[in-house]
Amino acid sequence: MAEARKTTTAKAQDTKPAKATAKSTNNFPWKVIIGIIVAAVIIAGAIFCIIQLTGNKDDEGKKEDDKTETAQVLENGKGNKIDAKYVSLDGFNYKLLAPAEFTTMSAEQIAEDYGTSDAPDLVLTNKDNTVNLALSKPENALSNEQIETYLDAMEQVFDAAEAKDIKTRSYEVNGHKVGEIKMVTDYTDEDIFNHMIFFSYDGKLAVISFNCLDDMRGEWGKVGEEIMKSLVINQ
Repeated sequence: MAEARKTTTAKAQDTKPAKATAKSTNNFPWKVIIGIIVAAVIIAGAIFCIIQLTGNKDDEGKKEDDKTETAQVLENGKGNKIDAKYVSLDGFNYKLLAPAEFTTMSAEQIAEDYGTSDAPDLVLTNKDNTVNLALSKPENALSNEQIETYLDAMEQVFDAAEAKDIKTRSYEVNGHKVGEIKMVTDYTDEDIFNHMIFFSYDGKLAVISFNCLDDMRGEWGKVGEEIMKSLVINQ
């Protein structure tokens, strides 16, 4: 399995950073991107009052989730099949598929790439660190009933931040409302494609994000789509 290459911290500098490519990703701005996303989450969360989650089971939804248990292959935009495996956070009963070739970032590398404050708890990446899947443990209070309101607030925040091609929707997985945001954010000479989903787990906000260079979206955007669709929540 290919090992992810080490990247340096991506702080804003006076000089223009080198363009990230498959061969050169030392200046790829994952820390800046996650900082923008985290800040938006915090701002949006302050827009409305939080109430306690009331659990809801949906047998029909559970049957649909069970079907994904046998799905171990993803397909990219070129029609190529990619071997996949389920990944999850320890102690939490939800999971989703990820490319089997992706490697797990060490805690030290996550701290280096994303910073120590509000960094995701699990990051899987391709060998060039140009495609990342990040999972954050549920922490901030958010109820199932507030997902759509939260989604609207997030859309307003990213729109104000001048993100491009913002697309949002909500759907359900096993009785859990899921908010979804797709957008393109600009960082100097690089456009980054961001695909996020979030939901309430045990009354707290769970966030999963998929990021890649926008010029790789034709190949990897579909992979991100299938990853998010593979979400299984057993709660």
